[in-house]
Amino acid sequence: MARKRKRQPKSSRLERWHVVVGTAGGIATLVTFALALPANVAEAFHRPNPKRDEIERKRERAQETAARLEVSYLFVESGLLGREPSRRPASKLGATLLSYPVEHTEIADEQAATATGCGMSSPVQTTAFLLIENHGHREANDLTIRVERLRLRRRVVIREPPAGRDVYLAKLRAAADATTTTTIVVARSVPRGEGVLVPLWLTTTAWRKANPWCVSSRTALVPLTVRFRDTYLGWQPRTLVRRLRAPEIIESGIEGRG
Repeated sequence: MARKRKRQPKSSRLERWHVVVGTAGGIATLVTFALALPANVAEAFHRPNPKRDEIERKRERAQETAARLEVSYLFVESGLLGREPSRRPASKLGATLLSYPVEHTEIADEQAATATGCGMSSPVQTTAFLLIENHGHREANDLTIRVERLRLRRRVVIREPPAGRDVYLAKLRAAADATTTTTIVVARSVPRGEGVLVPLWLTTTAWRKANPWCVSSRTALVPLTVRFRDTYLGWQPRTLVRRLRAPEIIESGIEGRG
């Protein structure tokens, strides 16, 4: 015969029910607290804090008055360069650009490079510069330029549209015997409203013709990134250097490349 199950006392069942109800209530309280926590935290962070607000205002002012560099390219005929140039810039813009100091690179040691192998009639030698100007409000310090150094085994003729479809970087890299990456450290600060010229390679063009052009130096420095340190904000993120753009004649012998 099956044994009858012993019935639990009423008091035991009531105690169990109270435990269940208490547990559910505790969980509901925790859920309510968790849902309210983000709002409480947000409220705490948005409470007036004069010291924190003043720090934020100073940071915003520092950003607004920071150094701001703009990078482009400049092709300049050799007759306009050096301590004793054979002629002077004819325009105010040309005079301003050529008043900037020239940072020494190994390209300066190749100034005697000839146009041999370029096939240009009445060749004119120019220097391709990286032009860095400070359009901000404070000076830029510790300027560094990361470059790809290409050691060329031959002269490289570039035929850009509309004369051709050459991509100058592809042709330069294809003509390189050796490729390394190095950093140019600019030895001076760049004050507001000033700039610096960094020689990249020597080019040769036919007289009064910008296209085609020929890289006549044995070395070409292809700029990759630029970085500097702001007086108050510290080191700034690296800026990628764009490629050459279509030529813009500033005056005879000076050509901007965007």
